[in-house]
Amino acid sequence: MLCKLTSRAAAALVLTAAQCILLAAPASAVDSKLWGRNGKAFNPAGRLPDFSYAGYHQGNDPLPNPPVTRSVLKFRKKGMSDTQMLVAAVDWANKVPPSNKGYTVLLIPKGTYTLTTKLTIKNSRVVLRGAGSGKTILYIPKSLTDLYGPDMSTKTGGWVNWGGFLTIKGRSNKGKVLALAGPAKKGAQVITVNNAAGLRAGKYFDTWWTDINNNFNSIMIGANWSPPDRLKNSAKMRWTVKILRIKGNVITLERPLPYPIATGVNRVSFHERASTISESGVEGMTLRFKWELYAGHHVERGWNGVELISVWDCWVRDIEIINPDSGVLLNYQVSAVTVTGIKISYTKSRANNIPNRFGESANSDGHWGLVYSNAFDILFDGFDFRGTFQHDVGTGFAGMYGVFANGRCTNGNLDLHRGLAGPTLYTNINVGKGTKALASGGPSSAGPNANSGSTWWNIKTPGPVSPNYANGLKPGSCGFGPEINIVGVNLRSDRARNMCRTWWYERSPTIPPNLYQAQLARRRSRAG
Repeated sequence: MLCKLTSRAAAALVLTAAQCILLAAPASAVDSKLWGRNGKAFNPAGRLPDFSYAGYHQGNDPLPNPPVTRSVLKFRKKGMSDTQMLVAAVDWANKVPPSNKGYTVLLIPKGTYTLTTKLTIKNSRVVLRGAGSGKTILYIPKSLTDLYGPDMSTKTGGWVNWGGFLTIKGRSNKGKVLALAGPAKKGAQVITVNNAAGLRAGKYFDTWWTDINNNFNSIMIGANWSPPDRLKNSAKMRWTVKILRIKGNVITLERPLPYPIATGVNRVSFHERASTISESGVEGMTLRFKWELYAGHHVERGWNGVELISVWDCWVRDIEIINPDSGVLLNYQVSAVTVTGIKISYTKSRANNIPNRFGESANSDGHWGLVYSNAFDILFDGFDFRGTFQHDVGTGFAGMYGVFANGRCTNGNLDLHRGLAGPTLYTNINVGKGTKALASGGPSSAGPNANSGSTWWNIKTPGPVSPNYANGLKPGSCGFGPEINIVGVNLRSDRARNMCRTWWYERSPTIPPNLYQAQLARRRSRAG
């Protein structure tokens, strides 16, 4: 539905949904009807997802701040370059046996250091820490292309969606299968499994949801939409959940099921959590790339900041990135990660109109500001962009249950990139100029841009903006994703009255201003 009438309006006259959109905004903020006062209208089986489990430890604990173990300066031998010293320090930390009682924290003291290779953390409980953004500066004079050549996994050779000079890299795998779930309704917390012998109360488990003949993919997209055949019978969704209680083969989950489980629709299996890297982080430094003109969309030369691959319960904190192609990239089986305090800026504009051999646009400073793909329960909280991107913040293929909150852009767009992307929450974000606020990209062959439940909540713009649209789709087209939520966003009235009738739109509500924080507070209060 597009909106609901206030009782005063309903008493005065009956209006169509399109007419309702044109009602003037109230002078004071009001509660959203999707959420209600303090979440009283929230329904776990309804159209608004619960995003409160995004982030480190699924939002249950603050980020750690362990003491320093060793300064990287201790690793400098006579004749060593900055890069050699940093590599030696990280190599040492990667060999320290992880302990549940502590962390290996490498301090890069205040100063400027030249880095000419990737630094990759490959061990759990390792933290690479500077003295703070603006204090510890890693100057990077060569791109990934300069150092490693073109990325041969792309048609253009560009470092498009992956590669970072600071990387936390785990192992891509699924844990051992322990049980299969029986049929259950969306929102259920008590379900039956075929054999609970391998499960334990109080522990987290990964669930993998496998589509059957595109029936489950259709549910994720919403409104019985037909997904492309390329997605059929795939397992694109991983959902991590704590088991609270077990009685026989009946288990109680901490989180309500996000989707139904049904015969002929999907197959849901419980797994041990993947044996990979966890409890590692990078924090407190500036990455300053040598300035050069932007090479173009999909032909990026690899001035990329931070990448996380196949890890869980990790973090990126207080990182400033200057002159990047892309800022922070989260790729493939990443879950329960917090990215916070990210600043991106440019010493001068990299945008240009110089033709390239692929005919790609170079009319921005960079490609991605922040993005997560094939990743789950990710929290991006607090970002400040001074520059322009092809896609400022967004969700790549099969990125699900992520949150972007408390951000500011120069002329930002809040993107979902097709391929079963979402649901994602964008909340309390100032997009700046707002000329492309709700624009998205992604190949049309990968289906709709947004899965059901993707939500834009309290998005600040200088004036009315067009409803969600993408390449090949007009603003407001159901083809963008037939069941999205737009709350507290000032849409152009002429376009809002003709947009998809299965979208939920409330122009005025700004309570709560940050839906993620409200959902997390509600969950904590109900947990006692």
